[in-house]
Amino acid sequence: MRVFATLKILTLIAVLGLASMAAADPIGSTTFQGGTFSLSIQNVGGNTYQVTYNANFDGWTGAQYMTGLNFKFGSTNWSNASLISGPATWGQNIVGGPLTGGNLSQNGCNSQAASTFLCDQLSDANFTATPTTGSYTWVYQLTFASPLTEADLADNHIGALFVNGDGSSRGILSTTISVPEPGSLSLLGSCLIFLAGFGRKLGRKQGL
Repeated sequence: MRVFATLKILTLIAVLGLASMAAADPIGSTTFQGGTFSLSIQNVGGNTYQVTYNANFDGWTGAQYMTGLNFKFGSTNWSNASLISGPATWGQNIVGGPLTGGNLSQNGCNSQAASTFLCDQLSDANFTATPTTGSYTWVYQLTFASPLTEADLADNHIGALFVNGDGSSRGILSTTISVPEPGSLSLLGSCLIFLAGFGRKLGRKQGL
């Protein structure tokens, strides 16, 4: 009986692991001028998602301040977006979606053409609000025209704009993050299969 109790506990741990992984999908990370930048996404109901953007400046060798960021997933437009949490003064100048562009250049967010990007930038008065030290996290909530697919998540983009104290641009991060193979879920599934086989063997040995 102890064998089966132990197997139940291990199986429960594996199932909980599957559930937690299904709740949030880490897209991955990239490095730029000594910093690390990452994206993750979570469906919070229907076509609505929360996107977490993280910037870690440990080891940073670039400009003094971060003044803009952008990201996208596939070719699916979004209709509503807001900053749920993040550094002070961000979230006031969000552009992108089907009506305005979200490309990021040395001049900040581009609002001239339609785009699937979300772009957020600090105002000129607040451009020194986010020094490139420590770590920052932004959480945005977006409503897309349709649910995102695995292909959308693989066709991602992450960007950031950095300036010096005199306002001169000194670097633009603009890249696609390589999405890891979805092997973690397969690994947990294999673990469950192993536990089931292991339990049967122990049961036979103990005459259960």
